[in-house]
Amino acid sequence: MGQIFDGDVLELADILRVRHLRGFVSVVIRWVLGCWADHDAPLLMKGGKMYVGDARPGGAVLTPLGEYERMVLSGDIEVRVCRVPGLTTYDRLNANAWWQENVLHSRYDYLAYPRLFLKAIFGDVFKRAAGWEWAWYCTEGCKDMFYNTMGKSPWGTNNPTPGTTGKRVKGGELLNIAF
Repeated sequence: MGQIFDGDVLELADILRVRHLRGFVSVVIRWVLGCWADHDAPLLMKGGKMYVGDARPGGAVLTPLGEYERMVLSGDIEVRVCRVPGLTTYDRLNANAWWQENVLHSRYDYLAYPRLFLKAIFGDVFKRAAGWEWAWYCTEGCKDMFYNTMGKSPWGTNNPTPGTTGKRVKGGELLNIAF
């Protein structure tokens, strides 16, 4: 298998924007949000190996980066990568540790699905994070790993979605990395 992700370009705490090419729920998420991606996941490190932090139904897990490469090559997914600008090594290490201490093995926030439909209809009128405080969905975990370690987040909302991530890339708050 060829290498899809360039280790000289990727950095710890980069965000993978994922478009699943199979599955009804993924299509509905993209349609409701009007965006390219249906999943966001941070690039993490544990034991010297690179992983993708997946907050997904069934619980949050560390997926080996090689598994993402396999899914790209098999045509199951497409991936774009973005980055929070101006992070120091310390920021990246803290964000990595926070996600693994707080999101890893947590339950998936199923209340996020009805919230997506409300957001599509009404916008981001609810300033409180939707769902349970002890569970995460994909973009919420990405936002929280920066907010809880640096006190700020480029998502700028308590209820970010993959659509929010796309808007922040277009607006320059998140940097698009060539992949």
